[in-house]
Amino acid sequence: MMRALFVSLPVLLFAASGCLVEEYEPPPPASPPSDRTPPKLDPITIADWPPFGPSSRLRVRCTDDVALRTIGATFKNRPSRTVNAVEVVSTFTGPELGEGQGELRITCCDAGSACAERRVMGFLVDLTPPVIEEERLVARPTSDGFDGDIAVWVRDAWVLGSVELSFGGKTLRHDFPQAYPSTLGLDWDVSRVTFAAKDLPSGSGSAIVTARDAAGNETRRELFVRIDATPPEVALLSPTAGTLASGGSFVVRAEASDADNPTPPAIALWVGGTRIAELAGPVAEIEVDTSNLPPGPTEVRAVARDDAGNESVAAKVTVDIP
Repeated sequence: MMRALFVSLPVLLFAASGCLVEEYEPPPPASPPSDRTPPKLDPITIADWPPFGPSSRLRVRCTDDVALRTIGATFKNRPSRTVNAVEVVSTFTGPELGEGQGELRITCCDAGSACAERRVMGFLVDLTPPVIEEERLVARPTSDGFDGDIAVWVRDAWVLGSVELSFGGKTLRHDFPQAYPSTLGLDWDVSRVTFAAKDLPSGSGSAIVTARDAAGNETRRELFVRIDATPPEVALLSPTAGTLASGGSFVVRAEASDADNPTPPAIALWVGGTRIAELAGPVAEIEVDTSNLPPGPTEVRAVARDDAGNESVAAKVTVDIP
């Protein structure tokens, strides 16, 4: 009589040789331990000065005991890196982060979606170059103050840094204080900058004005500048010296010239010590009422003034008011 024999694992088998062989089936592999420890993100160090700009770089280091998967920043933009390592050093640039002022967040996550985060408040990224506006590009080197200065206006969305003027092989520079203005985040930083004409060579031609903000953004403009130390000349065409004809009035007429200046000078006229007019040249003419003048000798005088502030020698004539 045949009987069936059932044996639980392990199964005992007889090999052809007659030896007893044990066949063993291994258990399934165990699941890897879950990663429950968040990464370690180093503190973020950002200098107070200068502000973050187009060439600035923020270095971030993150480590994990198993594996990192992403590291990213949140600001105006949200740049992110995919990684596969237990340690990563990543760099974020100003253009990647975008322009603005506010909170910066750096986040680092591992393969188990555990994350570490660092925050920086009041973070500023400046990517906008300054603006240059001309004001006074003609000056005389023999004067101080308004007539002796080349002047421009500079404006920046955040913080001004410096302004340079290069002319005739000479460069003058103005540096702004390394401090944030009260207008930061509210309005543009605006300033009028002057350069003394006495520190520049005489002549006319192209000057290069370069404005930089504190973050390193730069603007260059080519402006036509004239440093003028040559006074104009003036002549009185009428009246001539002597007694004036009766009739109740006479005409004062003067002519001015300025050989090295394309802009005609202005002409100021005096009668009897009183300035009666300042008229545009090169020829100025005005009629004078003699009823307001005392009879007798009266001086008529003309002085030309160019746009740099140089004044001519006065042209004078004495007339006799009847």
